[in-house]
Amino acid sequence: MFGLVHEYGKPNCCEANCAKIQFLGEGFDIRPIIVLRRQDSFLESLYNQSLKHGETRDFTSFVHALPLDNYHWNDVVETYIENFGADKVTVVPFEKKVLETADRMNFIEGIFLALGLDMKVDISNLPIKNPSLPERAMEIQRPANQLLSREEAQALAAHFVDNMPKLPSEGYRLFPEGARERLLDRYRELNQRLFTTRLSAYDPTYYVNS
Repeated sequence: MFGLVHEYGKPNCCEANCAKIQFLGEGFDIRPIIVLRRQDSFLESLYNQSLKHGETRDFTSFVHALPLDNYHWNDVVETYIENFGADKVTVVPFEKKVLETADRMNFIEGIFLALGLDMKVDISNLPIKNPSLPERAMEIQRPANQLLSREEAQALAAHFVDNMPKLPSEGYRLFPEGARERLLDRYRELNQRLFTTRLSAYDPTYYVNS
């Protein structure tokens, strides 16, 4: 739990989250592992999950209402370092194409490495938990959220999840032309800093180029 806040005008609550972790983990050697996702795909995933729970805005309106400064991952990581120490905090990228630059096949291997287990893990046959909607289903779900009762809309979302979940190979085309690049421009400098200071084993290209 990052302590991210998605309500416009409100800052993240990472400090409070760290305090909760310290309280719950009193007496233990706490070593947070933070798994990152590039900001544009993170927002697409956030929107997807919101659609499954009744969101009615289109993607552009949804993003415009978000506190985009809260998604500077470097700042989030620094908060955890300040509370737990640089030697205790591990950062792992989520994306396979980034993990492969450090000879990791998936983020589970990255987490295992943080736990001191340098081993290969095959997750190709594991069932997908909390699958996303494919883009064609999202185009149906949003107006359904407006027209159906909450229970009916959630039943429809569950039907999509069970019968036509998004495949890992599927991408999204939710950003208007040029918007994805502008969003990534917003985070490029601090993403580069994060890779330099905390992710030096990985190639930062995917996070700093649009």
